[in-house]
Amino acid sequence: MAPVRQLTVSPPAERPHTLTSQRQPSACVCCIAGVSPDATRTRTVTVDIKTGYEAVDYQEVARVEQLKPLELELRKCESMVDGIVSELEYMISRETALRDTNGACAAVEV
Repeated sequence: MAPVRQLTVSPPAERPHTLTSQRQPSACVCCIAGVSPDATRTRTVTVDIKTGYEAVDYQEVARVEQLKPLELELRKCESMVDGIVSELEYMISRETALRDTNGACAAVEV
């Protein structure tokens, strides 16, 4: 079983809950309806999960850091590029691991 990672949950104000972590944890979402089990009501729950640069509130960043619109767009682009580079590094490491595993399996068969 994978270790549980600590998540910080922001208090619900006028926005949805936010889970923040520096690592890539597994997040479980549990919804509890305050209705008795014999009720015939149905509820629709929509969960919108954003990660990486999509999860950043850039309007808040612009307000706090007093960024101009162009600076804000550059910040978004920089975050997007960082995410792409991170994904590429992950794919390269996975390719290397799979290649090593394939080489080890091929050596055993000979």
